[in-house]
Amino acid sequence: MSDPESTAIAGSGVFIPEASDASRPKRVMGFRDLLLFYVVTGISLRWIATAAAAGPSSIVIWIGAWLAFYTPLALSVIELSSRYPNEGGLYVWSKRAFGDFSGFMAAWTYWTSNLPYFPAVLYFAASNVLFMRQASPECCHWRHF
Repeated sequence: MSDPESTAIAGSGVFIPEASDASRPKRVMGFRDLLLFYVVTGISLRWIATAAAAGPSSIVIWIGAWLAFYTPLALSVIELSSRYPNEGGLYVWSKRAFGDFSGFMAAWTYWTSNLPYFPAVLYFAASNVLFMRQASPECCHWRHF
């Protein structure tokens, strides 16, 4: 007897638990979902000051960059996800196209690129909190900076 979570129905990419429960929503991100996901992750507090310094003319540049970068990225992710519906994303896509070693290298480089990213995000968040405390001294009664 096979594991129901790893058994696909007739190669469709739909797993048995998902197919048996019609009330569960599909775990699929469409083009609009991916495009908005990429736009939201691309806009952060780090870039607000840069855009403000450049002025209103930078809005055209930002929209052009989103269309030139995020639209093809969303389309390629949708295509690869529909072609290879297994979990694993970049690893699965690289492994199927170029072999085991390429899949390993894609996953390893993605993982190692996130090592400095997450501490940098935490450092940025902590510096924002410290700046906000310094900007409004009436909110804080203790000062360590």
